[in-house]
Amino acid sequence: MRRAVSALLLVALAAAGAASAGLLARAPGARTANPPASSGACDTTTAPQPSTTGPEVAAGEQVESVDGASSEGTSPVPPPPAAAAVSTIAQPPGAATVTSPAPSGCGGSTLTTQPAVTTQPAVTAQPAGTDSTTLTPASAPAAASSTLVLTGHGWGHGMGMGQWGAYGYSEHGWDAAQILRHYYPGTRIGTQPMPIVRVLLSGPDVRVRIGSASPWRVVDARGTVLALAAGSFVLPASLRVEGRRLVSPLRFTPGASPVEVSGRPYRGGLLVVSDGATLQVVNTVSMGSYLDGVVGEEMPSSWPPAALEAQAVAARSYALFQLEDVVSANPFALYGDARSQVYGGIDGESPAVSAAVRATAHEVVLYDGKVAMTEYSSSSGGQTVSAAEAVGTAVPYLVSVSDPYDTLSPYHDWGPILINAAAAGSALGLEGPLVELQTVRGPSRHVESATAVGATSRLTLSGTQVEADLGLPSTWFEVGWLSLTPPPAPVRFGAAAELDGVARGLAAVSIESKVAGSDWHPLGAVVPAPDGAFSVVVSPRVTTSYRLAAGTIRAAEITVAVSASVSAVLDPGGVSGTVTPVIPGEPVTLERQRGERWAAVARATTGADGGFAIDAPLAPGTYRVGCTPDGSMAAGYSSALAEP
Repeated sequence: MRRAVSALLLVALAAAGAASAGLLARAPGARTANPPASSGACDTTTAPQPSTTGPEVAAGEQVESVDGASSEGTSPVPPPPAAAAVSTIAQPPGAATVTSPAPSGCGGSTLTTQPAVTTQPAVTAQPAGTDSTTLTPASAPAAASSTLVLTGHGWGHGMGMGQWGAYGYSEHGWDAAQILRHYYPGTRIGTQPMPIVRVLLSGPDVRVRIGSASPWRVVDARGTVLALAAGSFVLPASLRVEGRRLVSPLRFTPGASPVEVSGRPYRGGLLVVSDGATLQVVNTVSMGSYLDGVVGEEMPSSWPPAALEAQAVAARSYALFQLEDVVSANPFALYGDARSQVYGGIDGESPAVSAAVRATAHEVVLYDGKVAMTEYSSSSGGQTVSAAEAVGTAVPYLVSVSDPYDTLSPYHDWGPILINAAAAGSALGLEGPLVELQTVRGPSRHVESATAVGATSRLTLSGTQVEADLGLPSTWFEVGWLSLTPPPAPVRFGAAAELDGVARGLAAVSIESKVAGSDWHPLGAVVPAPDGAFSVVVSPRVTTSYRLAAGTIRAAEITVAVSASVSAVLDPGGVSGTVTPVIPGEPVTLERQRGERWAAVARATTGADGGFAIDAPLAPGTYRVGCTPDGSMAAGYSSALAEP
């Protein structure tokens, strides 16, 4: 389970001169339980559970990945040539023709992702009745279809122990102490007495269901004792129990069976605190029982004993650090979810986990005689990140170390994740779509900071802010960009159009086309300039969609509308002309301008050669002829004709 360091812990770290605010979420090496639904969780995204049959993605997974997706964005991209040769690329008959840089390879994949699309709808003529009016077609500014493409490595903040790496070390014979000393340099393993742990299970809530399968009891702040029968009941914030209103806080003590909160059993007792409007339910439990319910939620119980023991010591140290160093007015010291450590209670226990907890009883990670803040995450991507790099404050034992066995993680490489530019701009806090995302990397190659650029605004964000805002698995990511801009107006039949685009951070980008009722077809490679910009000239014969391809990625889809080409001249007593493409029997409409509108005056149809003649007496004014051949083309209009 990914988690974010609590604000209380950050205060303690700042006071101690250790790590400061901003430590981001981590995911466990595995987890099969559902993500917690507690209020206010910083991040409840779950990572896949490793198994002998392959990774399983848990419910709530936010990562958008593509089966078989290439990792081309995870290695340096060779700089594009300064200039590109131009050639004409053949394509399927009846679709479109394109002039673009000479091809240097295509994606060649039959897998199609969901592209982030901003389409330009084809402009169609309004049916005109006699003396009816139609609005003049507007040439709206062309809207680019732009997609942010993100690939990266690891899952979580990447500080401290990498759980997948610990798994690899345990498989290669390392014991728990060796694993912990590697991830927390300069520390040693010592022992400490273990206090009672206070874990928030629920709240603030208006009411909560609690119970026990055996008789149990409750004592309130005034010393009122109530014996409770076996079973469960809904406890309201008013703390009315069996008709009596008790005084906060309440302490529930189990009998022969454990206490239950919302149907889930827990060892120890319950502390319930209410302010009259909402209540919080806290589990008071021994450290050993707490760890029995944590370790198996944060790491698969099927993993080797050394890995489970390293996890038990890290989880114990993390909990004890908070208990000893975090000063809080709250009735609890730890959250039961990803804000601290995921705690499943009795449901999270297993014999293997209990054995690891007992084998390491009282053991903690110490630095300079004090309990260390043992941050850990699911997957580092191959190199852990230091606290200095991640949050700007150095912690002697949270430094960057190599994590070679992270290659076992299903999230060692992730992506591509495709995000529409408008959605990315909104998520990052820009006033409009994202135009560019510039990154600055730290020594561990994680992103330290990023500049989000919009059309009218610019923001500088930390790498952890970008990770959180865009829902990325980690701060180790690479940025790619794909964008296409359609022409500002429909293209006349037989004419060419220039498509401007941007392709950055991705190799072997090509362009594809599609007409209604057909499949996508490759047209050829695009060769961007050093800044990523490129242009291609296309000659569509019907309304055509275009998109960019890079490996398995398909994005930046646009639609180029093609209109009929109409030529017309004034004749004595009417108007004549031709329409291309030639489609006999197509209706044409003579329209007269009335202010900003056009009114239908007369109609005719095209002949076998595409010609037409409209007989109508013309009063002085401005006229035009319009035609919409069929659904695959936009309305076409002649030039304005002036009748003196």
